[in-house]
Amino acid sequence: MTDLDQLLQSFDDERTQQHLDYINQMSHLDMAYMHRFSPAGHPFFNPDFPELVKAFETRWALFGKMTPEISKRIGWDNG
Repeated sequence: MTDLDQLLQSFDDERTQQHLDYINQMSHLDMAYMHRFSPAGHPFFNPDFPELVKAFETRWALFGKMTPEISKRIGWDNG
């Protein structure tokens, strides 16, 4: 079982709220990095967690999503 599989199995209402709180305090840079480099199936992009997906997409849109400036700032290297 991967770390991501273990994470997905551990979700409950309290954990979901913790993630919603985290999303609501993320900066544009944080969100861009997460959007570009998160592993497949991450809860913020996983349709099994629609509340998290919607919260992320709503805040991400407020920042203007992946602007050319923020894209250049984070680059393509996750290392």
